[in-house]
Amino acid sequence: MNTYGELSRFVLTRGLILCVLLLGGTVALLLRAGQGGVVANRLYEYAEVFQLAALMAFGCGLIGSLLTEDLKADITSDLAIEGINYWVKVYNDCSPKDSINFDVLDQATLYYQGKTAFDFNSGFQISGVAANSPDPLQYVDCYPIPKISAGDETQGIMTTNTQMVVWKASKHPEICKAFMKTLYDEETYVEFLHATPVGMLPAIKGIADTESYKDDETIKQFTHAEEVLTAAADIGTAFGYEHGPNVQAGIMQNNHVMEEMFQDIITNGTDVETAAKTAEDKLNALFETAE
Repeated sequence: MNTYGELSRFVLTRGLILCVLLLGGTVALLLRAGQGGVVANRLYEYAEVFQLAALMAFGCGLIGSLLTEDLKADITSDLAIEGINYWVKVYNDCSPKDSINFDVLDQATLYYQGKTAFDFNSGFQISGVAANSPDPLQYVDCYPIPKISAGDETQGIMTTNTQMVVWKASKHPEICKAFMKTLYDEETYVEFLHATPVGMLPAIKGIADTESYKDDETIKQFTHAEEVLTAAADIGTAFGYEHGPNVQAGIMQNNHVMEEMFQDIITNGTDVETAAKTAEDKLNALFETAE
């Protein structure tokens, strides 16, 4: 059943931050705030850079890993410290002082309401903007992340893989497997993908080429965004999984140690290196419980 883990990578390429910066950072803000000229101050006033978003971009945007090859936490490397310092600076420069603790859905809601200028998301932006602020929908698009130099290697961004499994203790594993297969019948699968067009991307080769899949107005309108997201997802990983599937990466993503580290730095003024070492020690202690 390993193939199902691959087949079900319903891609949520969260880190493509340029996907909607045109919308969130300029067009939508101008339309909602009535600004006709310089928007820089308004951008900074509304921008929210909260810890979880910073974590995601920090974790997958760096050319490296937050885990060593032997799957120990590596939050105190020069590269990691540089990344933490960068996102702390972005927070201090761009966020209202009360923007301390928003989760992903909170942040998206604020963005759709026009109360923030930025949201880290993927093709799901399209349906969210269409439902809440349809006027600037025409300006939404997606582009690859910028490179420092034109000749630099193209980097993938954070790609979330949603696995499906059959429990070892299942009383009816054959029924579970049969059910999984039905999810990928073309008619059922395309219906699922059309529920959130360009948000849910095909994980099965060939589906995107079928007429039934293409027969959707949103997919037709946002073909370019879909192409960019798909290309990035194909070379991306979830942070911590650069070394392949592992329990430690799951622990790192789900125990909020990294978020707590950013909170400590921002709210308590803890030194970055000290906070990073504390987070690293906490993660390694958690890793040991899983061994």
